[in-house]
Amino acid sequence: MLRYALLHLVSILGKAATRVSAAGRSKYGQIVWRDMVGMRNMLIHGYDIVDLEVLWKTIEADIPALIKRIESILESEGGS
Repeated sequence: MLRYALLHLVSILGKAATRVSAAGRSKYGQIVWRDMVGMRNMLIHGYDIVDLEVLWKTIEADIPALIKRIESILESEGGS
């Protein structure tokens, strides 16, 4: 169940990244938009070849780093 929840989480992040405008992607170039979308596409369209080690590495290393970048953006923009 955890595996499916993590797959879904990363898929949602990738889908959300597809909805960020070109201007937003350009303004926040420190976010790896293309990688997020690519991971989502691989999970959705290549579900039969998902490498769970890569997914876990993404969850452990990349997601926390992404959260820090987003928090930094929110702080600099005056958000919370």
